[in-house]
Amino acid sequence: MQHSRALEELGQKDGIIDCGGAELNKQKVQHSEDGKWLFVAGGNDIQVYSYASQELVCTLRHHAAKVTGIAVSPFHKMQLFTSSMDGHVAVWDYSDGRLLRYIDFGAPLHRFALSPGKIEPLVFCLVTKTDISEPKNVIVGMPSHLLTERQLGTTTLGDHLASAQQFLQLGSGKNQSDFVFTYNGKFLVSYVNKRVLMYNLEMDEAYNANYMDIALADHSTKDIFIRYEVECTVTSVTSHPSQMCIATGNRIGQIHLWYEFGKSESAVVTTVYHWHAHAVADLQFTTDGTYLLSGGEESVLVLWQLATNRKYFRPRLGSPITRVSCSPGDQYFTVCLQSNVIRVVSGLNNDVQFTLGGLRKAFLQDPKALGMKTGLVYNPRLNTIAMNSTPGFIQFYSPSSGGVLQELDVVGLNYVSRPNEAPLVQTTVEHIAFSPGDGKWMTTVEARDDGCTAPELRLKMWRFNEHYQSYILCACVDPPHDKPVTSLAFQPHPCVSEEFSHMLVSTSLDGKFKVWVLLGGEDEGEEAWACRSVGYYHSLPCRGAQFSADGSLLAVNYGRCITLWNPIASAIKTVLNGVLQKEEFKHVVFGQHSSSHCLVAATSSHLYVWDLLSCSVLWCVEASVERLVADPFGMLVAAFVSMTTDADGTKAIHVYLISPLCSAPMAIHEDVCKGGVLGAVFVPGAMKKGVSTRSTLFFMDPKQTLYCLGDKDRLTDGTMIPSVEQFLHQIQKTEQAFVEIFGDPSQTRVPPNQLFSQTDAIIHSVNGTQHHQVYNAPPHALPPMSGLCMSFLKSLLPAAAKEPSSIDVTNGLSGDGEKGCDIGGESEDDDNENRPQEINFVTEVSMDIELAYERTTQVEAYEWLFVPP
Repeated sequence: MQHSRALEELGQKDGIIDCGGAELNKQKVQHSEDGKWLFVAGGNDIQVYSYASQELVCTLRHHAAKVTGIAVSPFHKMQLFTSSMDGHVAVWDYSDGRLLRYIDFGAPLHRFALSPGKIEPLVFCLVTKTDISEPKNVIVGMPSHLLTERQLGTTTLGDHLASAQQFLQLGSGKNQSDFVFTYNGKFLVSYVNKRVLMYNLEMDEAYNANYMDIALADHSTKDIFIRYEVECTVTSVTSHPSQMCIATGNRIGQIHLWYEFGKSESAVVTTVYHWHAHAVADLQFTTDGTYLLSGGEESVLVLWQLATNRKYFRPRLGSPITRVSCSPGDQYFTVCLQSNVIRVVSGLNNDVQFTLGGLRKAFLQDPKALGMKTGLVYNPRLNTIAMNSTPGFIQFYSPSSGGVLQELDVVGLNYVSRPNEAPLVQTTVEHIAFSPGDGKWMTTVEARDDGCTAPELRLKMWRFNEHYQSYILCACVDPPHDKPVTSLAFQPHPCVSEEFSHMLVSTSLDGKFKVWVLLGGEDEGEEAWACRSVGYYHSLPCRGAQFSADGSLLAVNYGRCITLWNPIASAIKTVLNGVLQKEEFKHVVFGQHSSSHCLVAATSSHLYVWDLLSCSVLWCVEASVERLVADPFGMLVAAFVSMTTDADGTKAIHVYLISPLCSAPMAIHEDVCKGGVLGAVFVPGAMKKGVSTRSTLFFMDPKQTLYCLGDKDRLTDGTMIPSVEQFLHQIQKTEQAFVEIFGDPSQTRVPPNQLFSQTDAIIHSVNGTQHHQVYNAPPHALPPMSGLCMSFLKSLLPAAAKEPSSIDVTNGLSGDGEKGCDIGGESEDDDNENRPQEINFVTEVSMDIELAYERTTQVEAYEWLFVPP
């Protein structure tokens, strides 16, 4: 059990590491004054990119919650202000990535901006006040001199925000609207539902006194606080850089330009632009004010020329637009997309110059639909994790670099926005599988069913092309089944057959599983996929299929039972049933290595392990398993178990690392995420000094944030894990090369007068292994060949036959305490004295590799530490 204790120790030390998926599309991208740097809010951090190299330069880390605002100081060009939901407003010197100072508002900050037009910038934040009977979202402001001192420190305002002045109250609930300032800082503008709110800062005595006398503004004064009613819900707002003009976008796609505001409602002059079919997500004037940028669900960037009312388009950006901004001089337009991608568009010709972003977000127009359908699948060819991306695409995430290596268009259709309020059902990729070992082949399943037209279902086979370093479509089956496909699985170790080289199994709700094989030779033009056989069991729907570690067994999940098949003969072997007949199996995996004879299955409330040698239940525990994944490179199985802990019913997910041979978990990670798990996969560890580190478990939460258990330094470097035989051979080869050059340091140097006598002893005791020792001995450690020749030739002659002497063997111990074994009347000590000394030239192999061998574990009764929901 030494290995179990080691794993348990590692499980306690390892933590949960965020590997990607931070939202980059929620805040506007900000630019430095010289136009050389981009500042992107990504989760809790601020990422600084270079326009010249298009690479990430540094990451600013301080906040403990999501960053909600970024602004470059108008008076200190090398300073950057940031706000966060942790209540902190921080100021940075981004030239060296140093935190200068921060202030704690004592409440979450939803929005953030700096006011222009004064000697000192004023910090304005949208906060939620909780010191009153009903929580309210209000815009508060305070001077920034508390932040601009060049020493690290903190100033706490407290929960009551006593030192901040309240300007606009936006109501309760989710009214977390944007707010902007006019170019001269005279008006503060925001919106709530169908109202546009304006606050005249110049008429506020407390504001003009530069906060020398802090007091709440009198909202009853009509000239200070102005409210305009509009016909449709406002969704965005921006301000002109050089004129008293603001622009607002609404839910039906209209854009209103406001002039002569600040007076009565009848005196306001507005201009209406309308092209968007859906809500205007964001607006931004160019730095010279001649153009207005707008974007929305149509994934089209629209440039409005204000003087001529002409419009220009940059279409097919890939997904809906969430934020737009301009660099100084309007050289670049930065567009944030719903897929968590930032496109940098040229201001000269509207071409996409480059793309920034990490892990892509899988989304669908229907918010209730699940975008991440494929889960996480390991690609051995590229050493990446494959998963859903934008609709119709899959992405390959590299764990070693922490970024997306490439995207593949599987469906071959452009993104189309919905024609009306009803969401448009799109064709999505639902399953991915890769051929074992080299990952040369990839199969995908795409589907679309809107309930009105004929359902679409296609099985595609892709072959990796070395020239393009990507997968190329080779075959398409339309449709492979009559109902939706539930799983794809390649045979782990394809059998050597002249008929086919690869085997693939697909299952469907139509009750059938189909075995597909690759026919033909190694050339691309000679290969073809064909359906070899079809299987079914009592017309029950197939929920999934899994191959055993050696590929000799196929387990097909039929809900209330699991059938075991011979995949070559398509013959059923046996049927496994759960303890409770009404339960349906959701997940089925085979054990690996020493537990390859075990089958692990999970229902909604129980976890079963079968011993396939006896077809009996090895052990069973009560657990609500959300997902089950086996480590193909090790012995562990990861079970994601849900527990309802919060008052609102949110499920907390715990990870149990188990061995199928023992019911006691080897390691437990508590509360790794909330709500569920979209996918999980084991990635092989890196090779270090010829020894492979243990695999790393990756999983994704419902927000599509990717995590891993343990240290990211253990991630793969592109080298596959060798087998035990390859591992032993590698150690022997390395040590033998050292011994051949320098000799065996463990051997004692032989005196010259005993050299020939010991040589005769070696040769006279030669057997099969001793021949090998002599041949592999270092040349400088052997005596002259003339002294070895005669003794070596004599050793090859057969020994003369002798009559065996009487042997008396007595088991146990004799009465005097000595071992009762007498051979030929001679003692063992005398025999050892006459035995010639042997010199062993074979290097010893370290016993550390015992952790990689098969081991047997005693099954113990163990009660898992959780209560099922």
